[in-house]
Amino acid sequence: MSFNPELIKTEEGRVQLAREVAETLDRDVTEPVPHRDNWNGEKALRDLECAVMQTCQLYQEFADICREAYSLAMNASVRVLLQLGQINGLRRLPETDRPDNQIPIFFKTAWKSIDELEHSSRKMRLASLWSYHSGIYARVVGNYQLAAESHERSADIAKTAGDEKTAMISRFCATVERVNQALVDDSNNVWTMLVEMRKIGDQLISSLEGMKEDSTAVRWLYFNVPVHRLISYFWAGQRYDDLDDYRRLDELHIYDLEFDKSNKSSIAVTSAIHSWNRVDFKNAFVLAADVIQ
Repeated sequence: MSFNPELIKTEEGRVQLAREVAETLDRDVTEPVPHRDNWNGEKALRDLECAVMQTCQLYQEFADICREAYSLAMNASVRVLLQLGQINGLRRLPETDRPDNQIPIFFKTAWKSIDELEHSSRKMRLASLWSYHSGIYARVVGNYQLAAESHERSADIAKTAGDEKTAMISRFCATVERVNQALVDDSNNVWTMLVEMRKIGDQLISSLEGMKEDSTAVRWLYFNVPVHRLISYFWAGQRYDDLDDYRRLDELHIYDLEFDKSNKSSIAVTSAIHSWNRVDFKNAFVLAADVIQ
């Protein structure tokens, strides 16, 4: 089960893609048991997300596809998944384009829809996914405490459902937000939170190691975890032995070349931080200046 990401590049293609998404997800009877990837429809939608948002940054287009597919879909759990897909696209928009007056309303509407579902593995997965997106959005608007709490709730739900991979990702996200919260509100607790973030990050890496065919795993192994740790330590003014994280960033192109290309500026920033950690301030300045230019 898969969708053609090239269709999203034209108006006619987006109409076709929305129809295909709605019809395909409605026909799908699989469940996220024992883990989320067993729900084939969600996996296909996530793969489309990776292709059009994480690689091409077509955030509004993806949100529009999900909104239109929602209007066509009949299955209640599919409709919730598509509501969350729309939120996923909108929350990634630049601040000047992001509809912050509407997104909280979309979250409330989606949660009401989840609450109305009959108890099932899909309902638990959707509740975990809702909490994950809620945590990411809370971070975007600067509410780090709510972000951490949302990710912890997502982890708890995922763990209860037996989805250890999602639980570990959400648990790591929670520790990142605890670092951010400490940087803003509790400087005496920053080091403790950094140590916890690094520990949970190591556990996440260990749990995903070897999953080179899984695009989500690759992006957490070779981008998300290294970037979060390098940047968090830097903002805390702390140097640490970052060789493993930097090695993973340097290897990202081997496993996901397009994602590597689309994140060159973020990788350049973390490369500058790596030079700062090595006390090579001249190279750090050159790398950082290249990003600014």
